[in-house]
Amino acid sequence: MKGLTQPQAGELCGYHRSVIDHLENGRVELTDERIKHMVKAYGYTMEDFYYLEEQKILRDETITQCQSILNVLDNEKLQAVQALLQNFR
Repeated sequence: MKGLTQPQAGELCGYHRSVIDHLENGRVELTDERIKHMVKAYGYTMEDFYYLEEQKILRDETITQCQSILNVLDNEKLQAVQALLQNFR
């Protein structure tokens, strides 16, 4: 969600990039302590983590799905969606 590279994530957490790679690929156990450390290092709370864990569709997936829909809309419908979205600012 932060859009970090592995080196950036490692630096933020105080881990080597290879540790991040191993965590992402399941080669290193992701303990509760490590999760808490990384959540805090990323600037989130455990409440944020638990909330996101319960969500069926994460933000990035929602954006991707919306972009797929937008890509096939004709100009008139696209302008209607744009007007609607501007109300959410």
